[in-house]
Amino acid sequence: MFDSDDRCMPDALQIFKQYWEDIPLANRKNFSTLSVLCMDKKGNIVGGEYPEQVSDIKSVKQQFVFRSKGERWGVNTTQSMRENKFPVFPGERFIPEGIIWNRLSKNYSARFVNKPLRIYEAEPGGLTANNVLIRMRSPKGTVLSYQERLKLPIGIKRKCKTGVNFVRFSLHGRLIRNLAKWTFSSLFVFVALPAGCIFYCYDKLKYRAL
Repeated sequence: MFDSDDRCMPDALQIFKQYWEDIPLANRKNFSTLSVLCMDKKGNIVGGEYPEQVSDIKSVKQQFVFRSKGERWGVNTTQSMRENKFPVFPGERFIPEGIIWNRLSKNYSARFVNKPLRIYEAEPGGLTANNVLIRMRSPKGTVLSYQERLKLPIGIKRKCKTGVNFVRFSLHGRLIRNLAKWTFSSLFVFVALPAGCIFYCYDKLKYRAL
């Protein structure tokens, strides 16, 4: 998927094919994803590089870390996407794509390749720039994404941040019953309540005219 001014390298598909076929045939069924780097129009990497030229990762935590460091681009197998379809909430137009990557990471390995194949430029009105507002307008999908992330072994710091956003967007969606349930069942949500409320109030002030 591209924004309107993004493009890929001319040989991107050939390179994807090469790295996929380098995986032994018997092991390919265990992989869902090939992920590569992005660069800006000047050739600078957007976000950090992977630590090795090719990294085959099975760990849920490591996959989460690799996907979180900057803008990434990749392809997924048809089978894995059929097994992990995007949830649909009536009236909402956005689901964080991370919900699919997190589900895939629990069941599949991923190959991360240290090669920039997508030329990426963030648009002023694109998804990245309007991330918070878009999530505010689709709170059920957003909250489900953070809710599932809280169950993953991603480390204390990331779980605390996830807890804050879970509270924040639960309040935007008025999902109070679900928030109360998680407050009493998850230490990370309970501890995140004050910060989540502060971010919620900040969002309301910042976007009150929209």
